[in-house]
Amino acid sequence: MTGLAADPEELAAAVGERLALIRRSLADAQAAVGTAQAAEALAHSLQVTDRMSEEIVRLVAPDAPTQLPDLRSGLTGRELEIAELIALDQLTNAQLAQHLDISEKTVKTHVGSILRKLQIAQRSEIAWTLGVTQK
Repeated sequence: MTGLAADPEELAAAVGERLALIRRSLADAQAAVGTAQAAEALAHSLQVTDRMSEEIVRLVAPDAPTQLPDLRSGLTGRELEIAELIALDQLTNAQLAQHLDISEKTVKTHVGSILRKLQIAQRSEIAWTLGVTQK
């Protein structure tokens, strides 16, 4: 599919097809949790979601910028690693500190920075904001 249709019925069908593709990718990722296939399936789901969002914006508001902000790009590598561990594994600060071999205070600093950069108030919002499905 190269683009979404302008006709409302065709648009609804195209969006439905894309959402079904995302659901299949997420189901594949869930089945392959902890493997390289899981990471690949999640990345694919995020790409499809981004493309679909850009196409819908282009149809609804042709003069609006088509590139949606990449929230991940504002995070450092370590922040992204911590955010993904929180989103996927729901690790506590103490568990993160132990897993990453850093102090709990450092983890708290990173989590605070992640919340501020993503403009969210709770760590439970990280998964949704980054488009990651929890185990």
